[in-house]
Amino acid sequence: MDKKKLLTSLISLRFFFALRVYASHLKPFMEGNSKVYDWLYENILSIPFGVSFFYILSGFVLSYSYRDKILQGTKKRSDFYIDRLIRIYPLHIITFLLVIPISAEFYYMGNIVGWITKLFSQVTLLQSFVPIESVYFSYNSPSWSLSNALFFYAIFPFAIFVFNKFRFRKYVYLFTVLFFIILPFLMVRVNQEYQQWMFYINPLFRSIDFILGIILFSIYEKIKHLKLRTAMYSLIEIGSILLFVGYIAAKEFVPEAIRESYGNWLPLSIIILAFSYEKGILSSKVLNKKVFVLLGNISFGIFIFHGVILKYFKVANNYFAITDPLIIVVITFTLTIVFSFLSAKYLERPLGKKIKKDINRLYEKYRIVNINV
Repeated sequence: MDKKKLLTSLISLRFFFALRVYASHLKPFMEGNSKVYDWLYENILSIPFGVSFFYILSGFVLSYSYRDKILQGTKKRSDFYIDRLIRIYPLHIITFLLVIPISAEFYYMGNIVGWITKLFSQVTLLQSFVPIESVYFSYNSPSWSLSNALFFYAIFPFAIFVFNKFRFRKYVYLFTVLFFIILPFLMVRVNQEYQQWMFYINPLFRSIDFILGIILFSIYEKIKHLKLRTAMYSLIEIGSILLFVGYIAAKEFVPEAIRESYGNWLPLSIIILAFSYEKGILSSKVLNKKVFVLLGNISFGIFIFHGVILKYFKVANNYFAITDPLIIVVITFTLTIVFSFLSAKYLERPLGKKIKKDINRLYEKYRIVNINV
């Protein structure tokens, strides 16, 4: 399997789902000012499928990149943890520091316990474990998803050992019980006040999305040798999109708690699986274009920087009072793309390399000291 070829269309897809996250957070600025946006939000953006896509894709891609290495012992768990921590933590801290000057929660210390909780949970990336909205959405609110990602990385080496032994039949049994017994029971029993945290934020629950990605890769491994015509791969890709469109169109018939949780699992998994082969017309002729791959490569920056940009725009707009939807989109989206591109090129990669180099240097120094002792 060609790693570069496999990842190209999936990398490009990341941009479109990051775009959905950005667009949904425009609501405070756009609502009532644009009939087009109001329609988009009502019919598409109100369904929170962006984060689910990234969680499932993360399980899939990490399984491709690390599963065999960890199972065979050629990749140490400590090295894996360092790689993933370097990937998300430095940028999280940078964006956290960037929003502090305009964050009311940083200056208001009326509840000192709450203030310390918010600050501590942000620095340690534990905010999604706290079932209080003012905590998990504090400061740069999209960072709650990074808190979950860090938890997923922690369980990944153990999860692949467990699910590597599962046969397809066990997956069917597991998700049948989960879909039709456990989750419906929880949705009835959990208080309405905590449902958003329980089914949308909670890292324990959202780890199912991530584990689904691990399972999805196992399925991919079993059927990747199927040889189909290009037209058939194209039909599968188009069909996966139509299925997803149908799911969105049927949102009125799907309870909100399900839309925010396991309702997304099946259509998103089918999209990821359909495009992972990169043999259909959409993946091989559209998503492999350099512009989409570039945008996909900076999608992490888009995801984490757009919250900072929108916070600063809100402060600036108290003076400029911009209400034109097009101008709002042009300003905020352009700044998000520019910051994300600059971050990927001049911050994330160089800083990641430097941190890893420093860690290796410290490791060598520590090892030498132990030998001398």
